[in-house]
Amino acid sequence: MKRLNTFDKSAMLLGLIVLTVLVSALLLYLQVRTDKVTETIQAKQPLAVLFVLHDGDELVFSEVFLYHPATYAGAVLDVPGNLGLIIESMNRFDRVDVLYKPGNLKAFREKLEQFSGLSIPFYIEMSLDGLEHSVDLVEGLELFIANPVERLEGGSPVLLPSGSVVLDGAKIRSFIMYEDPAEIRADSINRRQRLLQSLLKAFGQHAEFLMHQEVFPYLRENLGTNMDPGALRAFVTELYKLDSERILFHHVLGAERNVDGQVLLFPHYEGALFKNRIAQILDSLGSSEKTQADELAVTIQILNGTNVSGLASRTATLFQSYGFDDSMVGNADRADYEQTIVIDRRGNVAAAQKVADIIRCTR
Repeated sequence: MKRLNTFDKSAMLLGLIVLTVLVSALLLYLQVRTDKVTETIQAKQPLAVLFVLHDGDELVFSEVFLYHPATYAGAVLDVPGNLGLIIESMNRFDRVDVLYKPGNLKAFREKLEQFSGLSIPFYIEMSLDGLEHSVDLVEGLELFIANPVERLEGGSPVLLPSGSVVLDGAKIRSFIMYEDPAEIRADSINRRQRLLQSLLKAFGQHAEFLMHQEVFPYLRENLGTNMDPGALRAFVTELYKLDSERILFHHVLGAERNVDGQVLLFPHYEGALFKNRIAQILDSLGSSEKTQADELAVTIQILNGTNVSGLASRTATLFQSYGFDDSMVGNADRADYEQTIVIDRRGNVAAAQKVADIIRCTR
């Protein structure tokens, strides 16, 4: 009987030792295990994240954020919901946002990958409420508003001051959602991209606060994402390094046409131009040559303020010959301008001067 008891105690002790070793090994594995975001950052490979804002079932905007951890450079690519594409799963030509389902971005994200030629492994999805709460969490967003906004939306006033301002969550909601019939497509895109730029900058500046054990769960509540907690922590922390003032902006170039009662955007060259531009941007993000990034960062909007038809388009062709591919054309608010004016909307006076020099504009 004594031998049996001795054997039982020895077996239990051995089992306890084995269990302790297994638990220790598991804890060590969990500590050294890296998430996919961290692996990408450590490998100095470009990181792509799809940002989506929605209002109920309606897509407000979709932007692809590209970041290169080797240079801390980033880019934001606007892909509009009314982009006209062949939707194979539905066997028809339609706007791409018919694939968008809140909480289930698989089909929508896969279509954007197919169109852009990018691998977009991660996404962050926000409702309007989630955006508002996230903005308040970082004590507002800093934006530059060229002209004050005074409008009525659904019977409620929208009042936004001009200049460099810090907007709280409610004001940011108004900033992104107000509609101006006189606003051209380029200005609407600019609003979306500047909002995301400011949000990324604020996340980076407040990364330490957002990572606090009592704050991080609240942040996660407002962000729908396929990143696990470790990956989201790594992403937000990395934003502290992002050179947010030098973010490159691009969007899908094309022609809008009315099809069956809805306006669809038909991309130039069936999207080949967009893919080529993305390849150039990725090369630029990975390059230490700042001059190339500066070239890509300049977007020109050309408005015809005369009675000469097609003048803006011909001017855009001139700028394209100088390497400015993102030349957007349209009509000015009136057709009796006597002199050409170059306006800097990005705070890049040197780039504005370069644009002016090409057409010998002194204003």
